[in-house]
Amino acid sequence: MSGGLLVASGPQLFAWAPGSEPRLVGERDDHVRTLCVHDGRLYDGGDSNAIYDTLADTLVAERASWIYALCSHDGALYDGGRYAQVWRTQDGELVNWRDNWVRALCSHVGVMYDGGDYGVWQTGTSREMGSRPGACYGFTPVGEALLDFGEYGVCDTLTGAPVAQRPASVLAMTALGTAIYDGGAGGVCDTRSGKTVAERASPVMSFGVHDSVLYDATGHFQLHATLEDPQGDSPLAELDAPIHAMLSLPSALFDALPSGGSS
Repeated sequence: MSGGLLVASGPQLFAWAPGSEPRLVGERDDHVRTLCVHDGRLYDGGDSNAIYDTLADTLVAERASWIYALCSHDGALYDGGRYAQVWRTQDGELVNWRDNWVRALCSHVGVMYDGGDYGVWQTGTSREMGSRPGACYGFTPVGEALLDFGEYGVCDTLTGAPVAQRPASVLAMTALGTAIYDGGAGGVCDTRSGKTVAERASPVMSFGVHDSVLYDATGHFQLHATLEDPQGDSPLAELDAPIHAMLSLPSALFDALPSGGSS
């Protein structure tokens, strides 16, 4: 596959590939919290209350508050955030309201789901997908199944059934082949078994999977190869701000990233 990871660290965007140093490719006025590929284009959003075309470095849409989530679904780009709404990003159509912050969006088997401080819902129908004893922070598709995670641990989105509980909030989750991993204050766990596979000195905030290798980023702004660094003492890169999101890019998109950032 080659290519590499697009890494959102604070207000800055970096290109990173194994064996190289992070390369600054963009910068916003405030933290970037979400990254998305839609229709062959890259988009980013966050605390600047705006969504950008990452490669063109152009403004796509503005919102009343922070953007937490971007999602490509059924030929359109959608966004959600602290404004407690889901919007179709590029044409500005309001899709649905929620009674609290929208923290996550996911397109799965032709249906879009949203989650946040209010629970988990089907976006188009406003069908509640069972109750959650806390905020939802994200979704992870695993084959035909869909999992959601947050303050409550991990749940099966489609049934609402609990899948895993942790002593603290699950802040990130991803699938690698048939395995599922979740991260938070306790490091990285195998979701099904509950076994800790990597210890970290600070909470795991995001995951990235590239060329079948799992990477995690911590509150100490460090990037690790998760399974190859179980003790957390061999970071691959260290940045200057929280790494909120990582996105694997094929070579065509990765090579198109600019050589230097602009504010």
